[in-house]
Amino acid sequence: VKPCLLGAVELPLYGAHGGRGRAQRRVIAMPLSALSRVRIQWNALDPRQACVREFLARVQCKKARESNPNCTVEPLVRIDNQPPVVELTFLNGDVELLNCAKLKVQDVLNRIRDKQSQFQTKAMLDEAKLTKADLWMDARESHLKSKVSYR
Repeated sequence: VKPCLLGAVELPLYGAHGGRGRAQRRVIAMPLSALSRVRIQWNALDPRQACVREFLARVQCKKARESNPNCTVEPLVRIDNQPPVVELTFLNGDVELLNCAKLKVQDVLNRIRDKQSQFQTKAMLDEAKLTKADLWMDARESHLKSKVSYR
């Protein structure tokens, strides 16, 4: 199974002979290229902590750390009854705070992937010296040209 851009998944691995050995778990790394800081806060006794603990395992593995060595990961175990939180600081300074009480790890990864896609699109628009207004006008003009009136 190939991991998608930010879609880190856990895969069960079996013995060398195709399934007769003891099952092991391996975490596939998540690239941190769009992030400058990840702050993860949770209560160790809270049953809602599964998402943030799995996310922490993914961002602390060797491959994820190698994808952006400048990204700092700050885990903080709290003793209050607040929901688990992931604070993502992106390279451009945007900060996104995610309440992970009802989220899955895939939801957090999708948010990171969407933000990274926005950065790439903005970079391409800047390179082409286009603005959103230019794109809006082009789309509107092509829409008006495609309308056919049957009278």
